Amino acid sequence: MYRAILCDDNEIIAQGLSGAMPWSSLGIEFGGCCYDGLAAKELLDQEMADILISDVRMPFMDGLELTRYAREKNPDIRVIIISGYDDFRYAQEAIKLGAMDYLLKPVDPEELAGLLKRAVRECRQREEQKALASKDEQNRQGEQMRCLIYDGPKVFEARYGSGPFQKVSRTASVVLVAAIDNFDQLKLRLSAEEQQGINRDFFRCMEKYAPELCVFERRYGSAAGYILGNGRDRDLVRRKLEDCMGLVRRAFRKICPDVTITFGISRVRRNAGELQRSYTEAMLALQERFVYPPGSDIFYEQVDTGRDVTTEEFDKLVTVSELVERIRQGDRTGARRQLDELKRQLQDLGGRSYLFMKLFVGNIFTSIFEDLQQFGIEKEDLDIDVMGEYQQITEMQSVEQAMDRLYQYAVRVMELIESNSCSSNVKTVMKACRYIEEHYMEQTLNMDDVAGHIHMSPSYFSVIFKRETGVSFTDYLIRLRIRKSQELMQNTDLKIYEISARVGYDTAAYYSTAFRKETGVSPTEYKKSISRKTQGDRKEAESGKEE
Repeated sequence: MYRAILCDDNEIIAQGLSGAMPWSSLGIEFGGCCYDGLAAKELLDQEMADILISDVRMPFMDGLELTRYAREKNPDIRVIIISGYDDFRYAQEAIKLGAMDYLLKPVDPEELAGLLKRAVRECRQREEQKALASKDEQNRQGEQMRCLIYDGPKVFEARYGSGPFQKVSRTASVVLVAAIDNFDQLKLRLSAEEQQGINRDFFRCMEKYAPELCVFERRYGSAAGYILGNGRDRDLVRRKLEDCMGLVRRAFRKICPDVTITFGISRVRRNAGELQRSYTEAMLALQERFVYPPGSDIFYEQVDTGRDVTTEEFDKLVTVSELVERIRQGDRTGARRQLDELKRQLQDLGGRSYLFMKLFVGNIFTSIFEDLQQFGIEKEDLDIDVMGEYQQITEMQSVEQAMDRLYQYAVRVMELIESNSCSSNVKTVMKACRYIEEHYMEQTLNMDDVAGHIHMSPSYFSVIFKRETGVSFTDYLIRLRIRKSQELMQNTDLKIYEISARVGYDTAAYYSTAFRKETGVSPTEYKKSISRKTQGDRKEAESGKEE
């Protein structure tokens, strides 16, 4: 639609004409009425008007001055003059200044509507002429720049010659990649048609409202573009960049108020011949979005994209067992504190910590369900789509959102445990399990010790423990000790006899017997299988790097 404003110092005439025009059916968006020339000038400064309907004689600024100002601001604006018979001389002057036509008062609404149709037609014809004039040039330039970005400067120069390459080499530039935040989440609650609509609006905002941005790539939920300067003035490119991001965000916010955009931005270079490198930098910057809030501007210079996360750094993260213990205890404050600490640690690791977060969440879910099943609570009792919940957490596009969602899930589990119909026995057995978890490494630990800790007779404790966990105390302790020993084999270089002592066995032989009975293999065989798997994984990783 084209935008029109109307100005007449007679408020009754202005209101009457504005109300009589079928603006929408004419293909016009009405921008408002003004009652003096100065107010119309201010509105022209605020609105991108395509059509101006103006009286000749007005206070502060007459129609001639207003026409001249409107034409300076937008040479393609269509101006319709309204004049009385005595003002015919002024109307002629306005025509010389570029007004398309004039109407004598009293204005016939049908005649004005006819002129407005003509104005819309002329606006459209002018746009088509401009589009045709620039289409070939745009296509040629677009093809050249895409070659430079995707194929590199050598291919560009070989294909188009040294002249065009020297020209772009003397031009400052920057590349940005824009992505709709949480687009995977949107896909879960929107129809395919709604998703396509958001994408169309997003691309339109990128291409229409940021004229300095040349979009060269459009993907589902993201788009990439470059900005060129005049010569090697990088400050100018930075200003254009800021304007561009602001314009795109404001335009998109009007259409989709609840959806944000994150930008990944390359370094600003004095040489557009390096656009291929700039594109890579912008993509790397955007990959760090997991540790930034939605709606961020992520500059390549500000992120450490070259550092690999080490196993030692991951080992220092909050452990799964620490968080599960807080959930068992119903300790909401402690769970929140653990997740806040994990969030801080992941943010320190950078964007590649996303994979570590997915692993952590997967282990959390597994551990929680193992504990609940011990107490007779099945995952169906949670009234939660478990896989859906896991996917929603791991698809969050910021670490803060992921940790908040995980906390909400943990609270729901704690509420279930607290409201369980067998809560008294469950809490008693949970207390016993916590005590066993804390003392399993003591060789003298037995059922009497645990029963005494929870102030219950050993015989009654034996009954409710087996009823709630499904196994006897002895079997539970053996399985716990074996599981803990397996963890030590996976994560340490301790010898078998050292591990057996650490998990509560007084002799390595007794430990080996229990281990084989529980797992079907000896501790030595199990440790060798871990070593073979580790070597295989390392070879596979090295093979992947070589490829």
